[in-house]
Formats: sequence, C-alpha cells, structure tokens
Amino acid sequence: MTPADWEKIQARYPEGDPFLDLLEFAWESGCRPQEAKRVEVRHLDLAGQRVVFPADEAKGKRRVRVIHLSPRAVRIVAPLAAGHPDGPVFLNAAGNAWTAQAMACRFGRLKKHVGVKFAAYDFRHGFCQRLLEGGADHLAVAELMGHSDGKMVATVYSHMNRADQHLRDTLKKAGGGAGAW
Repeated sequence: MTPADWEKIQARYPEGDPFLDLLEFAWESGCRPQEAKRVEVRHLDLAGQRVVFPADEAKGKRRVRVIHLSPRAVRIVAPLAAGHPDGPVFLNAAGNAWTAQAMACRFGRLKKHVGVKFAAYDFRHGFCQRLLEGGADHLAVAELMGHSDGKMVATVYSHMNRADQHLRDTLKKAGGGAGAW
C-alpha cells in the first residue's frame, strides 16, 4: 500500500469513523491486524506513547510486545480509551470489538469505492515500506514491527525492488555512479 492508496482510503471515510480509526492506527503503528483488534485500555501507556502486550498475550508468547505509537496514533487512541475505562479500544459502530469477518466485509465494501481490494496486513506492509524508504534502519523497523531480528523485514516486508526512484536516490547519496544521474 502506498501513501497515495492511503489518501484514497482516508477520503472515503469521515473523521472519527470507527473503521478509519482502526486502519489509521495500523497505518501509523505498523502493528499486526490481530494486535490492533486486541488492544485494550489496560495495554495503553499513553505517557510512554506505546501499547504493551504482556508476553503471555503477545504473538509467540515468549516476550513482551511493545508497539511504539506516533503522535497521530496517540491522538487516535487517547479519546477512544477515555470513552470507556476497560475492554477493547477499537469498537465498531455497534460498539462491539472488531472481528476478522467484520473487517473483511468492510474491506469488500471499500473495494467498490476505490477499485482495489485491500487487506489489514497491507497497512503493516505500507508502514514498513514508508520507514525503509524514509531511511530508517531495517533493524529498527524490525523492532518496531515486533520481529526478533531483521530477517523478516529483509525477506517479506521490504518491497524495495519496486521502489526504483528510492533506489536511484540512495545510490546517488552514496556517491555511486556520480556522473550517471
């Protein structure tokens, strides 16, 4: 998912739409879709700008999962958490926690308006790609995404082979092929 794709999606929903809140949180944090659905008020550390899942609630159940939040992600979750003292942060319009089926249904409806079928993981991939193209170290990106090392980012999430302009710019900054550009 590109920033242009994200702009199309954002334009489709009014500010404060529960689905938009969930998607924007994923776009801003790079969290796994199941993490976004499972964030509860008790997991929030707004002063530390993070979500903390104890090891027994994290994927793999071996280590604590910390999701660092951008200022925008904090602005999304803070009022949602203030609206109810416990339970899931992200609720649908009916006040229920998001399910995989409910999200799939919303993505199906979204396709009718934007012409492209997206899935929740596309936001995670977009997060990774944006950070890498922005110059972030792949090991830092891996940590932000909750991976134990950079291998997953290097092999699965990085779509750098399609980022021709970014690769040319990187080569230019590094001084490679100085006269060729």
